Amino acid sequence: MDRNISIGEFHRRLLEEKSKACCPVKKYKLLWLIAALAVIIAFAMTWFQEARFNSIIIHHTASKTDNYASIKRYHKKKGLRDAAYHLVLSNGSTDIPLGNLEPTGRYLALTHAMAVRDVKYNLTGLHLCIVGNYETNEVPGYMKPVIAHAVRALQNKFGIPDDRLFFHRDVGKTKCPGKYFTKKDFLYWVRTMADQCPASIAAQQNEAIAAAPLSGGMVTIQQGIVMGAALLFFALGWIAFFHILSVFRQSTALKESKSAAGHCHPLLVGITLTSFNGTGAKG
Repeated sequence: MDRNISIGEFHRRLLEEKSKACCPVKKYKLLWLIAALAVIIAFAMTWFQEARFNSIIIHHTASKTDNYASIKRYHKKKGLRDAAYHLVLSNGSTDIPLGNLEPTGRYLALTHAMAVRDVKYNLTGLHLCIVGNYETNEVPGYMKPVIAHAVRALQNKFGIPDDRLFFHRDVGKTKCPGKYFTKKDFLYWVRTMADQCPASIAAQQNEAIAAAPLSGGMVTIQQGIVMGAALLFFALGWIAFFHILSVFRQSTALKESKSAAGHCHPLLVGITLTSFNGTGAKG
């Protein structure tokens, strides 16, 4: 140990060592931690969005004219907080243009539907409702390409294969989406007519489909709580790690100080060194 130090200098060095031991996380390390958290959150949300749905379930409104607003009003009267579906495809019978997709609150938050009796399909299925009554009317030719494009775009976004395209009647006791909506014709439209959708309609549909959380949609309170809890536990883990590191470094620093000072009290060491060296000249 350098004997040419005063009491003040000895304490300054001791406090500096203690400060280093108690504060192992420097600013640049915090920045790296924040960056790591951001990457983890981004990957988690991307995975959640891509894995959210494993099927697409097609419905019809069984009415000549409707849109998201009217469906929402009707379903609220039945006790639901929103329309039962994730997306509504317009047939142009209201002020919503033909082929436009309207994302409901359920789609914007990627939450469950309330469109079928089977809970499993409400939880894991993406429910698309097409305005019109296809039990009494055939699907118009101009509707086929816009339906095909909407379904194909949803398949691409969520990675859903053709064998996971269902009708409401496939998962429940109903005729929905009507006798004029056959699986053979529907799959033919999706496979061959999606590119025939008018560019303006395709652009609107793509924008509506992109309105999910990672693309500007809102996150529900439940999702916020889950993500917040995950971040909290992650942060607590890091805090615990750095606390253990701090205790270890502080213990090591004190051991080194005791060893260097001959296991004496720091104040006594300082006084002894000062007395021994007089004015501080080398002994």
